[in-house]
Amino acid sequence: MKGLCLWLGLSAVAVAQPWTLPQAEANALSSNPSAGSARQQVRQAQARVQEAQAGLHPQLTFTTQLGGSSADVLQPPPPYETFYTFSNSLNLTIPVGSRPGLLVAQAESQLAATQAQSQSARRTLVGQVVTAYFNILKDAALLEVARETEAEARRQLDDAQKRQRAGDVPELDVIKAQVPVTTAEATVLTAANTLHVAQITFNDLMGQNAADVPTLQDVALGQVPWPLEEAQKIALARSPEVTAAQANVQADAAALASARHYHTPTLTVSATDLRSSDVTAFSREDTVQAQAVFPVSDAGLGKAQVREAEAALEGARFGLATARKAALLNSGTAWANAQTLLAQVDVARTAQTTAQISYEKTREGYQNGLFPLTDVLAAASTLTQARLNYIAARYDAAAAVETLRLQVEGNP
Repeated sequence: MKGLCLWLGLSAVAVAQPWTLPQAEANALSSNPSAGSARQQVRQAQARVQEAQAGLHPQLTFTTQLGGSSADVLQPPPPYETFYTFSNSLNLTIPVGSRPGLLVAQAESQLAATQAQSQSARRTLVGQVVTAYFNILKDAALLEVARETEAEARRQLDDAQKRQRAGDVPELDVIKAQVPVTTAEATVLTAANTLHVAQITFNDLMGQNAADVPTLQDVALGQVPWPLEEAQKIALARSPEVTAAQANVQADAAALASARHYHTPTLTVSATDLRSSDVTAFSREDTVQAQAVFPVSDAGLGKAQVREAEAALEGARFGLATARKAALLNSGTAWANAQTLLAQVDVARTAQTTAQISYEKTREGYQNGLFPLTDVLAAASTLTQARLNYIAARYDAAAAVETLRLQVEGNP
């Protein structure tokens, strides 16, 4: 079926243009909600970096206040007055110490982690597309075999009926020939339902109507291009999970350094213009002042935050070690699965060829009166199973090779 477009459907429903695997992957990455959610998380992290960068610069605030008062005067005149007070103030908060810079470093590392997590989500989505794509190809081919098996069983039944009417075989042969027909009918129904479910899953990933019948282009069986050690080395270097874990370590290290500066003072410079109609006070007063606030005691809050940050950093380091182990394990497992399934394709192909020869010779012998019908039915069943095994092995191996590529390259 190489190089052909398969019509995959249960009914004559209008379909879109044939999908190739790269097109399906690209479509899912652009339209699937999970990919969109990952992109928005990156945007949020980018905004947090900008927020942290703003903390590197002085913050200017303007405050205006208008009030009215009534008061008794202890040293008249007058003994009593009502007056207004109008105040404008500019306050400039100046960053002090290295904490603002550490907060920027933390936010930048968190952004890097979010970007890597987004890449991981994209790879997971592409993996789902690969599975759904090859499931449709496989299930369509299995359905085709099931239909051919049913047609062959009916031909065998017709032949048995004709020979029974001619007196060449007993009526029992007709009864025996009816069993594979019934079995094949049930197999066709099951295979059709399995294909339909696979189509629904694919349509969901593509953002299409569940009733659509996709047409997919077949995929040639690939090979494993790397030896095991090289595959694991590349997978470790490109793993988005490892990249995210490394960025988390950097972010938590910056958070710890920032937490240790809980004793850093704050510095504010303010200019105030105060105007009043109070006859017992200044009618106008301009003030410029600088204020430094030094933390003296926070009841242990700062030290507790440091201990929390230390624990978070240690946890992030364990997370990095776990991510590295997982990358090696997953790539190694994917490599072994691909190699094993590729070997099974060759075995299944040989078994199918042998079963085909056996069936043809057994059927010829039955027609010549050399073998009973049960031998023909057994040979037909063996051939059908061999065909099914070969199809499953071929598409499972193709999917395994593609899955290995995702595990190793990690950049959908």
